[in-house]
Amino acid sequence: MDGKIIPITHLDLKLFQLPKSSYIPNLKGNQSESWALVHKSEILALCSVWMDESVKYLKFRTGVLGHFFAQNTVSGQAILSHGLQVLTSKGFEYAIGPMNGSTWYSYRAIKDQGDVPPFFMEYFTPEFWPEIFNLSGFEEIASYSSARAHQILYEDPSIVKFEQKKANLGLIVRNFDLKNARRDLSAIHSLSINSFSNNFLYTDISLEDFLVLNEKVLPFIDPDLFLLAEHNGSLVGFVFAIPDILCNPNSESGRSVIVKTVAKISDRAYAGLGNYLVYSVHQVAGRKGYRSVIHALMHDQNGSVNISDKSAKTIRRYALFGKRLKP
Repeated sequence: MDGKIIPITHLDLKLFQLPKSSYIPNLKGNQSESWALVHKSEILALCSVWMDESVKYLKFRTGVLGHFFAQNTVSGQAILSHGLQVLTSKGFEYAIGPMNGSTWYSYRAIKDQGDVPPFFMEYFTPEFWPEIFNLSGFEEIASYSSARAHQILYEDPSIVKFEQKKANLGLIVRNFDLKNARRDLSAIHSLSINSFSNNFLYTDISLEDFLVLNEKVLPFIDPDLFLLAEHNGSLVGFVFAIPDILCNPNSESGRSVIVKTVAKISDRAYAGLGNYLVYSVHQVAGRKGYRSVIHALMHDQNGSVNISDKSAKTIRRYALFGKRLKP
Protein backbone atom coordinates (compact mmCIF):
# COMPACT_ATOMS: atom_id res chain seq x y z
CA MET A 1 0.00 0.00 0.00
CA ASP A 2 1.39 3.38 -1.04
CA GLY A 3 1.41 6.49 1.12
CA LYS A 4 2.78 7.88 4.33
CA ILE A 5 3.14 5.36 7.16
CA ILE A 6 2.71 6.17 10.85
CA PRO A 7 3.19 3.26 13.31
CA ILE A 8 0.81 3.04 16.26
CA THR A 9 3.02 0.80 18.33
CA HIS A 10 0.84 0.29 21.40
CA LEU A 11 -1.91 -1.21 19.21
CA ASP A 12 0.44 -2.99 16.78
CA LEU A 13 -1.22 -1.02 13.97
CA LYS A 14 0.01 1.14 11.12
CA LEU A 15 -1.64 4.23 9.67
CA PHE A 16 -1.31 4.81 5.93
CA GLN A 17 -2.08 8.06 4.16
CA LEU A 18 -3.73 7.07 0.89
CA PRO A 19 -2.97 8.84 -2.40
CA LYS A 20 -5.85 10.71 -4.00
CA SER A 21 -7.38 8.74 -6.82
CA SER A 22 -10.64 7.83 -8.50
CA TYR A 23 -11.48 5.26 -5.81
CA ILE A 24 -11.90 8.04 -3.25
CA PRO A 25 -15.06 9.85 -4.50
CA ASN A 26 -15.58 13.61 -4.11
CA LEU A 27 -12.27 14.05 -2.26
CA LYS A 28 -11.39 17.47 -3.60
CA GLY A 29 -9.15 20.32 -2.58
CA ASN A 30 -5.49 20.46 -1.67
CA GLN A 31 -6.31 20.17 2.02
CA SER A 32 -8.16 16.85 1.92
CA GLU A 33 -6.64 13.57 3.06
CA SER A 34 -7.59 9.89 3.41
CA TRP A 35 -6.14 7.43 5.92
CA ALA A 36 -6.27 3.67 6.46
CA LEU A 37 -5.57 1.85 9.71
CA VAL A 38 -3.95 -1.51 8.99
CA HIS A 39 -3.04 -4.57 11.04
CA LYS A 40 -0.66 -6.77 9.03
CA SER A 41 -2.48 -6.92 5.68
CA GLU A 42 -6.00 -6.23 6.97
CA ILE A 43 -7.69 -2.81 6.82
CA LEU A 44 -9.40 -2.17 10.15
CA ALA A 45 -10.57 1.40 9.63
CA LEU A 46 -10.75 4.23 7.07
CA CYS A 47 -11.36 7.96 7.29
CA SER A 48 -11.08 10.99 5.03
CA VAL A 49 -10.53 14.53 6.30
CA TRP A 50 -11.95 17.58 4.50
CA MET A 51 -10.38 20.94 5.29
CA ASP A 52 -11.86 23.19 2.59
CA GLU A 53 -14.09 24.95 5.17
CA SER A 54 -17.18 24.82 2.93
CA VAL A 55 -19.28 23.31 5.73
CA LYS A 56 -20.22 25.90 8.38
CA TYR A 57 -21.32 25.00 11.91
CA LEU A 58 -22.21 27.91 14.17
CA LYS A 59 -19.22 30.29 14.13
CA PHE A 60 -16.59 27.57 14.33
CA ARG A 61 -13.93 26.84 11.73
CA THR A 62 -15.28 23.43 10.79
CA GLY A 63 -13.64 20.34 9.32
CA VAL A 64 -15.38 17.18 8.12
CA LEU A 65 -14.62 13.48 8.68
CA GLY A 66 -16.07 11.03 6.20
CA HIS A 67 -15.54 7.87 4.12
CA PHE A 68 -15.65 6.39 7.60
CA PHE A 69 -15.30 2.64 8.10
CA ALA A 70 -14.42 0.63 11.19
CA GLN A 71 -14.48 -3.07 11.93
CA ASN A 72 -14.67 -2.48 15.69
CA THR A 73 -14.76 0.30 18.28
CA VAL A 74 -11.00 0.23 18.98
CA SER A 75 -9.98 0.73 15.35
CA GLY A 76 -12.77 3.26 14.88
CA GLN A 77 -11.60 5.36 17.82
CA ALA A 78 -8.01 5.19 16.59
CA ILE A 79 -8.81 6.45 13.09
CA LEU A 80 -11.09 9.19 14.43
CA SER A 81 -8.41 10.24 16.89
CA HIS A 82 -5.99 10.72 14.03
CA GLY A 83 -8.54 12.67 11.98
CA LEU A 84 -9.17 14.96 14.93
CA GLN A 85 -5.43 15.47 15.39
CA VAL A 86 -5.12 16.50 11.73
CA LEU A 87 -7.92 19.05 12.06
CA THR A 88 -6.60 20.41 15.36
CA SER A 89 -3.09 20.80 13.95
CA LYS A 90 -4.54 22.91 11.12
CA GLY A 91 -6.37 25.22 13.52
CA PHE A 92 -9.89 23.86 13.10
CA GLU A 93 -12.30 24.42 15.97
CA TYR A 94 -14.99 21.84 15.24
CA ALA A 95 -15.30 18.43 13.57
CA ILE A 96 -18.40 16.86 12.02
CA GLY A 97 -18.94 13.27 10.88
CA PRO A 98 -19.59 10.89 9.36
CA MET A 99 -19.99 12.99 6.21
CA ASN A 100 -18.40 12.44 2.81
CA GLY A 101 -17.48 16.08 2.29
CA SER A 102 -20.95 17.63 2.27
CA THR A 103 -24.63 16.78 2.65
CA TRP A 104 -24.88 16.24 -1.12
CA TYR A 105 -23.03 12.96 -0.58
CA SER A 106 -23.47 10.08 1.88
CA TYR A 107 -23.54 11.13 5.52
CA ARG A 108 -25.06 10.21 8.92
CA ALA A 109 -24.80 6.95 10.86
CA ILE A 110 -27.66 4.64 11.73
CA LYS A 111 -28.46 4.69 15.44
CA ASP A 112 -31.61 2.53 15.30
CA GLN A 113 -31.79 -0.01 12.47
CA GLY A 114 -35.25 -1.28 13.24
CA ASP A 115 -36.26 -4.50 11.48
CA VAL A 116 -36.54 -3.25 7.89
CA PRO A 117 -33.82 -4.25 5.37
CA PRO A 118 -31.79 -1.54 3.59
CA PHE A 119 -33.60 0.29 0.81
CA PHE A 120 -32.22 1.58 -2.48
CA MET A 121 -29.80 4.54 -2.17
CA GLU A 122 -29.71 4.28 1.64
CA TYR A 123 -26.31 4.71 3.31
CA PHE A 124 -26.66 1.69 5.60
CA THR A 125 -24.09 1.68 8.42
CA PRO A 126 -23.40 -0.71 11.34
CA GLU A 127 -25.40 0.16 14.44
CA PHE A 128 -22.27 0.31 16.63
CA TRP A 129 -20.73 3.22 14.73
CA PRO A 130 -22.52 5.91 16.79
CA GLU A 131 -20.89 4.39 19.88
CA ILE A 132 -17.47 4.99 18.29
CA PHE A 133 -18.25 8.68 17.82
CA ASN A 134 -19.62 8.94 21.36
CA LEU A 135 -16.53 7.27 22.83
CA SER A 136 -14.39 9.70 20.81
CA GLY A 137 -16.05 12.68 22.48
CA PHE A 138 -18.59 13.56 19.80
CA GLU A 139 -22.15 14.59 20.54
CA GLU A 140 -25.23 14.24 18.37
CA ILE A 141 -25.90 17.51 16.53
CA ALA A 142 -28.71 16.38 14.22
CA SER A 143 -31.17 13.50 14.01
CA TYR A 144 -32.94 12.04 10.99
CA SER A 145 -35.48 9.34 10.23
CA SER A 146 -36.99 7.27 7.45
CA ALA A 147 -40.64 6.24 7.55
CA ARG A 148 -42.80 3.77 5.65
CA ALA A 149 -46.44 4.24 4.66
CA HIS A 150 -48.40 1.05 4.09
CA GLN A 151 -51.58 3.04 3.54
CA ILE A 152 -50.58 4.57 0.23
CA LEU A 153 -53.93 6.14 -0.59
CA TYR A 154 -54.72 8.46 2.31
CA GLU A 155 -57.18 11.33 2.75
CA ASP A 156 -55.93 14.92 2.88
CA PRO A 157 -58.58 17.69 2.81
CA SER A 158 -55.93 20.29 1.92
CA ILE A 159 -55.44 18.71 -1.51
CA VAL A 160 -58.83 19.90 -2.81
CA LYS A 161 -57.98 23.46 -1.76
CA PHE A 162 -54.57 23.27 -3.43
CA GLU A 163 -56.08 21.91 -6.64
CA GLN A 164 -58.06 25.16 -6.91
CA LYS A 165 -54.93 27.18 -6.14
CA LYS A 166 -53.04 25.21 -8.78
CA ALA A 167 -55.68 26.02 -11.38
CA ASN A 168 -55.73 29.73 -10.45
CA LEU A 169 -51.95 30.00 -10.71
CA GLY A 170 -51.77 27.98 -13.89
CA LEU A 171 -49.34 25.48 -12.37
CA ILE A 172 -48.45 22.50 -14.53
CA VAL A 173 -47.26 19.21 -13.02
CA ARG A 174 -45.45 16.90 -15.42
CA ASN A 175 -43.18 13.86 -15.36
CA PHE A 176 -39.39 14.00 -15.48
CA ASP A 177 -38.27 13.81 -19.12
CA LEU A 178 -35.63 11.09 -19.50
CA LYS A 179 -34.98 12.16 -23.10
CA ASN A 180 -34.05 15.62 -21.85
CA ALA A 181 -32.57 14.54 -18.53
CA ARG A 182 -29.72 17.08 -18.46
CA ARG A 183 -32.15 19.93 -19.12
CA ASP A 184 -34.44 18.85 -16.29
CA LEU A 185 -31.55 18.12 -13.92
CA SER A 186 -30.09 21.57 -14.61
CA ALA A 187 -33.40 23.18 -13.64
CA ILE A 188 -33.57 20.98 -10.54
CA HIS A 189 -30.03 22.05 -9.60
CA SER A 190 -31.02 25.74 -9.71
CA LEU A 191 -34.18 25.13 -7.70
CA SER A 192 -32.35 22.99 -5.14
CA ILE A 193 -29.85 25.76 -4.45
CA ASN A 194 -32.75 28.15 -3.85
CA SER A 195 -34.76 25.72 -1.75
CA PHE A 196 -31.99 24.18 0.38
CA SER A 197 -29.77 27.23 0.96
CA ASN A 198 -31.02 27.63 4.54
CA ASN A 199 -30.84 23.92 5.37
CA PHE A 200 -28.62 22.63 8.15
CA LEU A 201 -24.96 22.43 7.00
CA TYR A 202 -25.86 23.46 3.45
CA THR A 203 -23.03 23.89 0.94
CA ASP A 204 -23.17 24.78 -2.75
CA ILE A 205 -22.61 22.19 -5.43
CA SER A 206 -21.56 22.95 -8.98
CA LEU A 207 -23.84 22.00 -11.86
CA GLU A 208 -21.15 19.66 -13.17
CA ASP A 209 -20.89 17.75 -9.88
CA PHE A 210 -24.68 17.73 -9.51
CA LEU A 211 -25.10 16.16 -12.94
CA VAL A 212 -22.44 13.53 -12.26
CA LEU A 213 -24.10 12.68 -8.95
CA ASN A 214 -27.61 12.32 -10.36
CA GLU A 215 -26.97 10.86 -13.79
CA LYS A 216 -25.86 7.65 -12.05
CA VAL A 217 -29.45 6.89 -11.04
CA LEU A 218 -31.11 7.69 -14.38
CA PRO A 219 -31.34 3.98 -15.39
CA PHE A 220 -33.49 3.30 -12.31
CA ILE A 221 -35.92 6.23 -12.64
CA ASP A 222 -39.60 5.77 -13.37
CA PRO A 223 -40.69 9.16 -14.80
CA ASP A 224 -44.22 8.61 -13.48
CA LEU A 225 -42.81 8.90 -9.94
CA PHE A 226 -40.57 11.92 -10.60
CA LEU A 227 -42.85 14.97 -10.75
CA LEU A 228 -41.94 18.53 -11.71
CA ALA A 229 -44.17 21.56 -11.07
CA GLU A 230 -43.80 24.49 -13.47
CA HIS A 231 -45.21 28.01 -13.46
CA ASN A 232 -44.95 30.08 -16.62
CA GLY A 233 -42.37 27.66 -17.96
CA SER A 234 -40.10 27.79 -14.89
CA LEU A 235 -39.57 24.98 -12.39
CA VAL A 236 -41.04 25.89 -8.98
CA GLY A 237 -41.10 22.51 -7.25
CA PHE A 238 -40.38 18.81 -7.64
CA VAL A 239 -40.59 15.47 -5.89
CA PHE A 240 -38.01 12.82 -6.67
CA ALA A 241 -39.33 9.32 -5.96
CA ILE A 242 -37.83 6.10 -7.24
CA PRO A 243 -38.71 2.38 -7.08
CA ASP A 244 -36.95 0.45 -4.35
CA ILE A 245 -35.09 -2.09 -6.48
CA LEU A 246 -33.74 -3.78 -3.33
CA CYS A 247 -37.11 -4.71 -1.88
CA ASN A 248 -38.47 -8.23 -1.93
CA PRO A 249 -41.81 -8.04 -3.81
CA ASN A 250 -42.99 -11.14 -1.97
CA SER A 251 -42.38 -9.66 1.49
CA GLU A 252 -45.09 -8.23 3.72
CA SER A 253 -44.28 -4.70 2.51
CA GLY A 254 -44.28 -5.76 -1.15
CA ARG A 255 -43.07 -3.44 -3.89
CA SER A 256 -42.02 -0.06 -2.54
CA VAL A 257 -41.43 3.47 -3.77
CA ILE A 258 -38.88 5.75 -2.09
CA VAL A 259 -39.63 9.47 -1.78
CA LYS A 260 -36.06 10.79 -1.80
CA THR A 261 -36.33 14.59 -2.22
CA VAL A 262 -39.10 17.19 -2.08
CA ALA A 263 -38.40 20.85 -2.82
CA LYS A 264 -40.05 24.07 -3.90
CA ILE A 265 -38.85 27.63 -4.37
CA SER A 266 -38.98 29.91 -1.34
CA ASP A 267 -42.15 31.82 -2.18
CA ARG A 268 -45.35 31.82 -0.14
CA ALA A 269 -47.33 31.72 -3.38
CA TYR A 270 -46.43 28.03 -3.57
CA ALA A 271 -47.23 27.09 0.01
CA GLY A 272 -48.63 23.56 0.07
CA LEU A 273 -46.95 22.52 -3.18
CA GLY A 274 -44.58 20.05 -1.49
CA ASN A 275 -47.47 18.33 0.27
CA TYR A 276 -49.40 18.20 -3.00
CA LEU A 277 -46.50 16.61 -4.90
CA VAL A 278 -45.95 13.92 -2.25
CA TYR A 279 -49.68 13.17 -2.23
CA SER A 280 -49.57 12.89 -6.04
CA VAL A 281 -46.70 10.38 -5.87
CA HIS A 282 -48.72 8.28 -3.44
CA GLN A 283 -51.63 8.29 -5.89
CA VAL A 284 -49.40 7.23 -8.78
CA ALA A 285 -47.74 4.51 -6.68
CA GLY A 286 -51.15 3.15 -5.68
CA ARG A 287 -52.33 3.01 -9.28
CA LYS A 288 -49.13 1.21 -10.31
CA GLY A 289 -49.61 -1.53 -7.73
CA TYR A 290 -47.00 -0.54 -5.16
CA ARG A 291 -47.83 -1.56 -1.61
CA SER A 292 -45.77 0.91 0.42
CA VAL A 293 -43.97 4.25 0.19
CA ILE A 294 -40.76 5.08 2.08
CA HIS A 295 -40.18 8.72 3.06
CA ALA A 296 -36.39 8.65 3.22
CA LEU A 297 -33.77 10.38 5.36
CA MET A 298 -35.74 13.32 6.73
CA HIS A 299 -34.15 15.84 9.08
CA ASP A 300 -36.30 15.80 12.21
CA GLN A 301 -36.62 19.60 12.08
CA ASN A 302 -37.69 19.82 8.42
CA GLY A 303 -41.22 20.32 7.16
CA SER A 304 -41.03 17.05 5.21
CA VAL A 305 -41.55 15.22 8.51
CA ASN A 306 -44.98 16.86 8.83
CA ILE A 307 -45.91 15.62 5.36
CA SER A 308 -44.72 12.11 6.18
CA ASP A 309 -46.58 12.00 9.50
CA LYS A 310 -49.89 11.99 7.62
CA SER A 311 -49.39 8.43 6.42
CA ALA A 312 -46.09 6.88 7.54
CA LYS A 313 -44.43 5.30 10.58
CA THR A 314 -40.72 5.51 11.42
CA ILE A 315 -38.63 2.50 10.35
CA ARG A 316 -35.08 3.80 10.93
CA ARG A 317 -33.25 6.57 12.79
CA TYR A 318 -29.91 8.21 12.02
CA ALA A 319 -27.57 10.74 13.64
CA LEU A 320 -24.83 13.17 12.71
CA PHE A 321 -22.11 13.97 15.22
CA GLY A 322 -19.93 16.93 16.09
CA LYS A 323 -17.05 17.68 18.43
CA ARG A 324 -15.53 20.93 19.70
CA LEU A 325 -11.76 20.90 19.18
CA LYS A 326 -9.30 22.44 21.59
CA PRO A 327 -6.73 24.77 20.00
